[in-house]
Amino acid sequence: MPTQNLLHLQHEINRQHAIFNEMLAPKSKAPANESNLMKDEIYEFPVVPTVDTIIYPQLAAPLFITREISRRALEAAQDEDIPLLVVGQRDLEIEFPNSEDLYDVGTAITIGRVLRMPDGTLSLLCHGEYRVMITEVMQERPYLRVRGRVLYDDPIADEENVAVLKRTVLAMYERILLLNPDIPEEAMIAAMNLDEPGWLADLIASTLNIPLSKRQALLELLSPTQRLQTLSKVLAEELGALELENQIHEQVQRQIDDSQREYFLREQIRAIQEELGEGDEFQRNLNELEQRIQASDMPAQVCAKAEKELARLRVMPPMAPESGVVRTYIDWLLDLPWNHPTPDNTDIIAAAKVLDNHHYGLEKAKERILEHIAVRKLAADKMRTPILCFV
Repeated sequence: MPTQNLLHLQHEINRQHAIFNEMLAPKSKAPANESNLMKDEIYEFPVVPTVDTIIYPQLAAPLFITREISRRALEAAQDEDIPLLVVGQRDLEIEFPNSEDLYDVGTAITIGRVLRMPDGTLSLLCHGEYRVMITEVMQERPYLRVRGRVLYDDPIADEENVAVLKRTVLAMYERILLLNPDIPEEAMIAAMNLDEPGWLADLIASTLNIPLSKRQALLELLSPTQRLQTLSKVLAEELGALELENQIHEQVQRQIDDSQREYFLREQIRAIQEELGEGDEFQRNLNELEQRIQASDMPAQVCAKAEKELARLRVMPPMAPESGVVRTYIDWLLDLPWNHPTPDNTDIIAAAKVLDNHHYGLEKAKERILEHIAVRKLAADKMRTPILCFV
């Protein structure tokens, strides 16, 4: 690869890493327009409905605009220089949502960067500012516009309880990071450096791959204590699922490793036998079976079945349990007297003596067998041979 391409690739990696760190890092400085907000005051917001994204306050996050109503809401926010309100959809399948299809609480965001992608999608790097409760719908089309009240976190009543919850949440989150490679280590570093419990809960929730309904439930909780308690339950469920998944993965990996080890050892044995001129006993048996199949006078359909089973046997490990079953089946096919019928002995008196000498009682069964022999003797060329079923 040319040097200039390597430099360009390294520059792009550094740029993406910086953007990701910016997304994770909470902003300590309040936005300029937040200083003008007053509690219980109502403000207007253009709305962007989302099907897979919940943005939390004081955190940077990416946002993709794909629908026309969202595009127009973005243009309105930029023209009026006001925050954009991001609200999740209740039903993720609805393409053109109305106000009834959205949750009541969303997040006001400010837009830091807008990129137009080749497919026409708009990629936004935005920053969550504050929670907003929708109080009134002003218009539905051409884009959704609402009035909403700014929500603030409740004061913390029990500092000691919150401190315990923070330690518990961080401990579980650290274990999840060890099992989930999709969450970067920077997320844990950012979480460890947060003192405010509300921010901590929002940051951790933003990095988890959990359903939108659970992320929305955390967004609607204004009590930092309740938010941490709910988050701890979510983390416990996520940790349990990851541990079970990891356990299953390890079991499968052990089985694969054992199979590979067995295959490797058998290949070594085969190579050693070839070096010693002994050959592979299993392979010799397979070649012998192939010669017997080719030399047999089995019907074409039966011969094709035997060759198919022999092909299966070739790819099986010799010590596999099914290997013995397939080998026995092929031997059974080869041992049957195909196209070599024996003459029938239809002497009823001799048959009756044999039955009486070998079987006590069973008079009805023996009588039915003798009837069968008699019919075969009288009408062998005029009837199909029936099959007797012994129960």
